[in-house]
Amino acid sequence: EVSSIKLLMDDVSKNIPDTDLMICETNFWMNLHNRYPEERKEALKKAENRNKWQAEWIPEFIDTLINCKNLHLKAVIFYELLDEPNLEKDKGSYHGEAHFGFIECDENGGNQVRKPAFYSLQEKIKGIKGNN
Repeated sequence: EVSSIKLLMDDVSKNIPDTDLMICETNFWMNLHNRYPEERKEALKKAENRNKWQAEWIPEFIDTLINCKNLHLKAVIFYELLDEPNLEKDKGSYHGEAHFGFIECDENGGNQVRKPAFYSLQEKIKGIKGNN
């Protein structure tokens, strides 16, 4: 985990209550962070692991936000819609930034395939809308 949304939201609620918030560019972390053990770095290079972890992370993240007390959250913007395989092609090796999308595609944005994260977010939104 690169950072804790729970700690951040607790701090915001405590220090700037009644402030409307928007979370921008959030997503499951695909980059090979220096703090990660080698096993984790190697596991992130495998699409099936990334796809599974990202799809699991989304509802957990949203539940964390929903359960934060005194949070005046107005919007969440996930980063990003499409993968960017051109970043990896240009670099010549694994590049986490190439895999943040909810939709897999080629370097021109074609051949789009929805990833498990797309459906995970879709289901979570349906569940939230159904409870209101």
